[in-house]
Amino acid sequence: MTGEGKKILLVDDDENLVEAMKVTLLSQNYEVITAFDGEDGVKKVKEEKPDLIILDIMMDKKHGYDVCAELKRDPVFSSIPVIILTGVGEHLHEKEWSHHQGLTLDAEDFIEKPIKPTELLGRIKELLS
Repeated sequence: MTGEGKKILLVDDDENLVEAMKVTLLSQNYEVITAFDGEDGVKKVKEEKPDLIILDIMMDKKHGYDVCAELKRDPVFSSIPVIILTGVGEHLHEKEWSHHQGLTLDAEDFIEKPIKPTELLGRIKELLS
């Protein structure tokens, strides 16, 4: 089975998107943990030690850029692959949410929303192999 034994953390404030991605990931036998803001996302990483993190950028409490930077600075968590999944492209004119800022992160992948489930699964499989 594809995701057998692999744990993925979804961090996004869009509950409908999280639920849709969760269903997709569960269908491939991944274990799925969810968080709906950046602070809870960091907490879940420390508690659950996932194999991969799918991280939104624009969230309350702590945005994804800060979450990713914090995790990549910590030697305990820095090797966990991070996929930045965001609709930030529609906000590129806003100084706070630049694509350049996303590319300067140590995230392993950067994906614009919306993404097809098959493409997301392909990228996850590649990063976990």
